[in-house]
Amino acid sequence: ICTEKNKIFFVPVLTDAGYPGWYMGLVTQGLLVGIYFAVSRYYDGSRSIWWIAGITAGIVTLIGLLNRLDIDVLGTFRGMENGEWNRTQLLSTIGNNNWYAGYISVTAGISLAAAFMGKRQVRVLGMIGSFVFFASAITSNSTTAILAACGLSLLLLLLSLRKRGLLLRALEILMLLPLSVFMVRMFLLLHLTGLVLAGDAEKRLFFTPAWYVVFVVEVAVYLILQLRERQERSDRLESGRVFRTFVGLAVAVTLAALLLGCLLVAGYLPGSDKVSEVANGRLALWKVTILTYGKEGLLFQIFGMGPDSFYYALYQWGSDAMDWINRGLLDNNIYSNAHNEWLTLLVQQGILGVIAYGGIFLTAFRNLRISATRDPRALAVFFGLTGYLICSLFTFQHVLSTPFAFALLGMAEGVLCKVILIKF
Repeated sequence: ICTEKNKIFFVPVLTDAGYPGWYMGLVTQGLLVGIYFAVSRYYDGSRSIWWIAGITAGIVTLIGLLNRLDIDVLGTFRGMENGEWNRTQLLSTIGNNNWYAGYISVTAGISLAAAFMGKRQVRVLGMIGSFVFFASAITSNSTTAILAACGLSLLLLLLSLRKRGLLLRALEILMLLPLSVFMVRMFLLLHLTGLVLAGDAEKRLFFTPAWYVVFVVEVAVYLILQLRERQERSDRLESGRVFRTFVGLAVAVTLAALLLGCLLVAGYLPGSDKVSEVANGRLALWKVTILTYGKEGLLFQIFGMGPDSFYYALYQWGSDAMDWINRGLLDNNIYSNAHNEWLTLLVQQGILGVIAYGGIFLTAFRNLRISATRDPRALAVFFGLTGYLICSLFTFQHVLSTPFAFALLGMAEGVLCKVILIKF
């Protein structure tokens, strides 16, 4: 803070932005890998860890939801107005919305798995946790959390398309998503609370009438399936045709969305600059990141510049970022990551690092392919890793989600899947 003639100027100071060399950030990466190996070798399949994690995540998520509903349980925001940056971008339990989105997206798998495969009290707790997750994601002030909630909902639907009974359970969970929106709207209508949101895109998505259509369709399909179940009619889902069709469509839509995103980042589609403004500058940041990586030497492209060196590569090693700032194509914020975990990894650890990192997730999903539909622990791992991957496209590694993801990777690799496969 500088003062001059009774005036106060705030000078931003960059800390921990990253420096060149593989020794920077290597300890953190080593700890994450250590978590992965330790869990994969020593986790014995105990259910107690799921109870502890689930209850803790439920409490944190509920307090975060209450914060967005202008109910400050911990008194953190006392004296702040709704329009203040700290009030709209932070939560009292967990920090900023990027961190919060990652945390709830990884831990939501516990509630979803309990609601989908649990019995009696466990299923009730899972339904409550899923409802809180959906409501918190929708009101989180983070598009990333909303995309994660929708992505996990789609995955749950796909997993249930092999049997009518499973689909009925999935629909009961999926109806909680629009119901969570209706609940918050009811609170606003009755003036019981205010909704703290900053982004226009989030506001439009929250107040869109499309939620009524989604709810009506879900209820109609549920009632039809329930009627067929009571009449004991043949289950057409058991043939697998519906499952294969929907999986094919989901894969096609996902690949098309990724291709569209790549074309936008590369600037081959009209309106790319406007889209970058809508995406809070992320698209412009991704563009300049790829541009910087493409101009590095072959050695750096293969092995990267080293952990925690994104800032150095973008602002000191390369000149494109500063050029873009001067031309008004990139905002004046100083970034220590690309707000995309894979692009950050590409710069810091090169193409080999990206391939190796992706290989870990592919191995985990291969191990979970069979066991995820047979054991709730495996399903919770499957959901948690999927939620993390969705968030990784728009955010970065941080302490509230990445250690959880590596622990889940260890569970997928270790005793959990082996025991389940042997059992069945």
